Amino acid sequence: LGMGGVKRAFEAMREECRRAGLKGLYLIACVGGGSARLAAAEGYDSVSAYNWPDLGMKGEGLFAPFETLVPAYRRRWEYLIHNCPIPLTPLPVSGGWDSRPWHGENNLVRFGRTPELFKRHLLDARQVLEAEKANPKAPKAIIIEAWNEWGEGSYIEPHREFGFGYLDAIREVFTDAPKAHEDV
Repeated sequence: LGMGGVKRAFEAMREECRRAGLKGLYLIACVGGGSARLAAAEGYDSVSAYNWPDLGMKGEGLFAPFETLVPAYRRRWEYLIHNCPIPLTPLPVSGGWDSRPWHGENNLVRFGRTPELFKRHLLDARQVLEAEKANPKAPKAIIIEAWNEWGEGSYIEPHREFGFGYLDAIREVFTDAPKAHEDV
């Protein structure tokens, strides 16, 4: 279709929505690093991502620590908020990455993920949301990838290794619920 064709197709979709009595259509592009500007030119309303598992790598090959992913995410969020012509929304957060179950041994692994590192990642997300509150291009919510993506090693669902640790991290960062609770 080319860029102009994509933009025309989006406008046709928006018009169909309006004719059907809706207010329109809000399109979010799932982007990597440099594709945010292209998404804006194509007519998307905002950008976000599913996961950026390769951020913060420094030549480690296919095995890199999750710990380096956390600050790299924050840099990416801040870069997109301040440099992309359309908003970043929602703010993507990573539960981890290890796609070997689906794709075999020769694939990217972010090792060393823990509920404590995930909590630090969530705290960064909350700080960015709060710091950018007045910025109309800043996100107002987060999205966590993913609840149970076992095939890509990105899950926060309670499991044998860390129990409810990932959910505890969410509770501690985003709620005022008492720390003492019962996991069922």
